[in-house]
Amino acid sequence: MKMNRKKILWLSPYAPYDEVAHGGGKSHNFYVKYLHKSGLFDITLLTLCMEFEKDKLDLEEYGIKNQVFVLDRNRLQKMCRLLFSGCAYRNPFDKSGGICLSYEKHRMKQMLAHYAGEGNMPDIIILQWTFSLMLIDEIKKYFPDSRIIAIEEDVTFLNYWRKYRGAHVGYERFFWKHRYDIMHREELHCLKKVNLIVTNNPKDTRLLVDNGISEQCIFTSSPYFQSYHENRRTAYGKDILFYGAMSRPENYESAVWFIEKVLPLIPDKQVRFVIVGANPDPVLYKYKNERVEITGFVEDIGQYFSECMCMVAPLVGGAGIKIKILEALSAGVPVLTNQIGIEGIDAKDKRDYFYCEKPESYADYINEMAAGKLDTVTLSEAAKKFIEKNYDPGKKLDELKEIMSSMP
Repeated sequence: MKMNRKKILWLSPYAPYDEVAHGGGKSHNFYVKYLHKSGLFDITLLTLCMEFEKDKLDLEEYGIKNQVFVLDRNRLQKMCRLLFSGCAYRNPFDKSGGICLSYEKHRMKQMLAHYAGEGNMPDIIILQWTFSLMLIDEIKKYFPDSRIIAIEEDVTFLNYWRKYRGAHVGYERFFWKHRYDIMHREELHCLKKVNLIVTNNPKDTRLLVDNGISEQCIFTSSPYFQSYHENRRTAYGKDILFYGAMSRPENYESAVWFIEKVLPLIPDKQVRFVIVGANPDPVLYKYKNERVEITGFVEDIGQYFSECMCMVAPLVGGAGIKIKILEALSAGVPVLTNQIGIEGIDAKDKRDYFYCEKPESYADYINEMAAGKLDTVTLSEAAKKFIEKNYDPGKKLDELKEIMSSMP
């Protein structure tokens, strides 16, 4: 007898594909393809991508139905997008907190209207990221009887709060304070309209509960990350690794902080700071010298995990669980990071990683490592065991499949 598969409409502002570089995109890609592979669901994905991503898309190779609108296909379209979205992005009073930008929202609404106009009636609608969550009223208008799941890769209002707290200039503080107030109100308001919220770590679950969301409406999942458990550590050099999507302010600003605040405290000139990640912001290149290397995109981060002395993540912003931390720990790389970097990861300081906040803390650990005075072998093995024991995204998604299959 043919199985009656539940019909899923999945909305996302970022197209998933196997080569996607950023952590949230990796989780999104894994979720879509894992649930599709189960055979329990008939998935249609409505999404956006940039022109440079077009040739990387692989949804049809996996047999996943999709509609993708390609942004910035020509100069005129790019100018239109920047004009219309730029107004919302720069307006501190934008009603969606600048997260659901005008041009992109318009295109998503067009695809949504087309999908509904064809007579489709999904059983379940999945909203990926806060951008999609902000379209919930439009979605409920078209599909009042569908069950709605919101996947919160991170809690956006927490990120805005940190931007506000980290701002020093008067207008900047004014801007982010209003952005935070709007996002705090709207994100929670929209989340209360969905049937199920999926977070990827217990910390975000607690944050939402503390802000009035019922815990019975939340499923705490696990983020996808590529495990490097089988990597063999050689670490024959003295390279300090910094890894991430280097066009993002929370990454390049953190790298600059380390270069300015910590590197001068490390006297061993053989110690280098190696910044790995796609699309480095131009501001980084003014720091490039014999002790600061900028690689740009690399095919295999595993090689850098194997050879580096340690990885640092002195993050100055961002929210949600940090995939790069999980990946590095899985490879047994000694990780030095702060509260923002380790949040949502229940690792133990000095057993699985090294907790640092001040520049002197980073420098002290690195100087000891460079001099061979710190036992990183035991820590490396503990980190790998910690990840192996506590993180299995496939197992959590199997639980989520059961919940989705039983939805009325």
